Amino acid sequence: MKYIEQVLKIQRMAYTLNGLGRYTAFVDYAGHVKMLRVCVYKGEWEQGKPPLFSTYTFVVGKWEDECLQWFKDTGIQLQELIGEGDINE
Repeated sequence: MKYIEQVLKIQRMAYTLNGLGRYTAFVDYAGHVKMLRVCVYKGEWEQGKPPLFSTYTFVVGKWEDECLQWFKDTGIQLQELIGEGDINE
């Protein structure tokens, strides 16, 4: 799977998570350097509030295995949070 498909998958998961209302997820994608950052906060975001988790990666060919693992691990973390409840709550 191309990295941009992985980026879109993470973005969709964050959108879904935000829709649940229990977390606030931010996904920042910088295409010019192929960097993706994900930050998730419990409840509503507030200035100075520490994230529940924050992670990022640069998609570089020589780090391909590490990047694929990052996408897998980040997707698992997001899916676990999404799985905590029904989106129609």
